[in-house]
Amino acid sequence: QTYIPQVPPIVELPTAQPDLDDLPITERQAEVFGGQLLPNPTTAQARLQMIPGVYDMHLTDALGRVLHTATFAETAEIDVRGEKSGLYFIRVQSTESGEVRVFRLVKE
Repeated sequence: QTYIPQVPPIVELPTAQPDLDDLPITERQAEVFGGQLLPNPTTAQARLQMIPGVYDMHLTDALGRVLHTATFAETAEIDVRGEKSGLYFIRVQSTESGEVRVFRLVKE
């Protein structure tokens, strides 16, 4: 008899960037208007840079408590020096189109 080892099936892992057609419409819209949050992680401040426009921003902790709100044009400085280390969320909504994007910010 010949021994044939059992080989587990190949499992396709998800890609780092989801296909835009597979995302719900709000996430698809969010990907379109982009943005950049640097540095991340941070110990003090981060800069949020968006495409030209006016935005409403809500900084929340991991439990969803709103810590700070602001309206800004293109660039916002986010100060987390007074916050504990952990994960924070920044919800940004365009005042013109209503599109929403959520950024994750890690405070060290």
